[in-house]
Amino acid sequence: MMYKNLLFYDSSNKSLPILDIGNKQGFTDYIDFIEPDEVNYPVMQGTDRFRRNFIVLKMIVNKEQFFQTFFQRYTNGSGWMGCGHYGRNLIDTTGNMSDEQFKLLYDIIQENEVKLNDNHRLIDNGLIGQNVYLYQGKKWKAVKTIENQWFESRWNPKYKICHNITWKKHQEIVNEFS
Repeated sequence: MMYKNLLFYDSSNKSLPILDIGNKQGFTDYIDFIEPDEVNYPVMQGTDRFRRNFIVLKMIVNKEQFFQTFFQRYTNGSGWMGCGHYGRNLIDTTGNMSDEQFKLLYDIIQENEVKLNDNHRLIDNGLIGQNVYLYQGKKWKAVKTIENQWFESRWNPKYKICHNITWKKHQEIVNEFS
């Protein structure tokens, strides 16, 4: 379980940003009430009113966002669970997190792109073989802006690139039948 102890440090060996949840508490005593808008970084850590450590991650798989909280089930306990009601959870932590799951989180926090496998005990086995990485909000928005602009310029005739591509296709068709 060496990865469990390293989860609270990023790749430059600095502590992760703190998420202060105050005295908030869920109905089941899980830390499942944290909303994505409260989390200002791709990964944050904190301690709840029962002095249990937790980590919240925003992740991406196949352009889909995942949001999950991982926490010590009992104060000073060794077992960790995953939870969350806002967004989609990635891994199933029934019976506590496994060493493989801790390693997965550690690798994701280190900003590695990790290929998901059976040992990660995913909630959706359709994700096996896909890559997961941290959600970087500013980068994600920039990529979306570029994608949208490219689509607009490719298909809207008011843009020269659309005109050029359409003209080229037209010439190919004319040449094919000449």
